[in-house]
Amino acid sequence: MSRITAMVPGPVVVLLRGALYTDLQRTCEDAPATSPEYKTRAGWTPVFRRIDAAVGGLDAIGWDEPEEQESLTIALDAAMVEALDRDAELWGWLSEQERTESAEGRARAAEHAAAIERFLESLTERPAAARLVIPTAALPLVREGAHEAMSDVSESIDGGVHPRECSRRLSAICDLLDLIGWSDEDESTEDVDATEHARAVMELAPSMLETLRTGVSDLDDADPSKATAEDELRLMREVHAQASEARDG
Repeated sequence: MSRITAMVPGPVVVLLRGALYTDLQRTCEDAPATSPEYKTRAGWTPVFRRIDAAVGGLDAIGWDEPEEQESLTIALDAAMVEALDRDAELWGWLSEQERTESAEGRARAAEHAAAIERFLESLTERPAAARLVIPTAALPLVREGAHEAMSDVSESIDGGVHPRECSRRLSAICDLLDLIGWSDEDESTEDVDATEHARAVMELAPSMLETLRTGVSDLDDADPSKATAEDELRLMREVHAQASEARDG
């Protein structure tokens, strides 16, 4: 997820903190406990990402509200801006509720909405959520890395790694292969959005990159296949970088 550095006024920091707490609570309430997907790792992945985003925002601005909130210069990400957008809409709606809100309450809600809107309008750009899109040319490389990673995890079971962690990694690899295809016969003909599987790609990429680097170094410069090997290494590096940004975001 991309970030932009901005000075956030104290009153907006207070509103942002409240919005992030609300996001955290709603995410837990919206967890897919009544849908079939809740029994799969993939079904919970979006929930975990939303929780991580809210926690990251609260880590940045502070979980406890001081007696007097000062302005903060922080790295805003898309999750923080989206939280403020939703909060502004809520305050704007409350400012129009004559039946349920007092005149004082409506005025306060309008003031909060205006404060957020002024801040958002002051931003010269907005951070975009980072995504992991695997190009078709890189799908065979990621698949090869996934199959190698499955073997590595299986071997690590006897190497002292906790079975629960091995199970998590195997499940994540299988989810990734379900998405990109277990073989070239069921491979997608289009680029694949693998944002929800960024962690799995991050975990398999280092070993795959080492294999590709070794392949490039073993080839003579005059070998026609070296250019292809270098292109594959470049592709995998780009996928790795995207996965890192999407995971950290």
